[in-house]
Amino acid sequence: MIGQLNSEIANVTMLPVEYGEGLQVLRYEVGQEYKPHFDYFDPTLSGSKQPLDEGGQRVATMLMYLSAPEEGGETTFPDIGLSVAPVKGNAILFWSVLPNLQVDPLSKHRVRSPLKVAKDHDQMDSPRSLGTQSPLLGSR
Repeated sequence: MIGQLNSEIANVTMLPVEYGEGLQVLRYEVGQEYKPHFDYFDPTLSGSKQPLDEGGQRVATMLMYLSAPEEGGETTFPDIGLSVAPVKGNAILFWSVLPNLQVDPLSKHRVRSPLKVAKDHDQMDSPRSLGTQSPLLGSR
């Protein structure tokens, strides 16, 4: 299943499967959030040298919602005034680099805390196909 999911992500992003990182599963409880951050490795910071040398730059992120809170939990892009509500079964895709491969400072994002978790919060769906039925969002 993970191999199929990685293949579908590669198809949507048009990036080779081997460019992808391992999948991460996060589950937010009320009060938990992800502060504003970039997914790219900042080439001006010394701590970025090793990951850039070993694996290269992160160019895209896909967030898939296996569950969704009843309220809150939006992924926001504060510098462009965009907020995406989590919808169970949907995904968003955004790019961390520009077409010239320079990092995109407008890719800064955060995940707001859920204000109220769903009653079935402990039951996550398997990701569905990323075909045309799943709305995807490009960063621009």
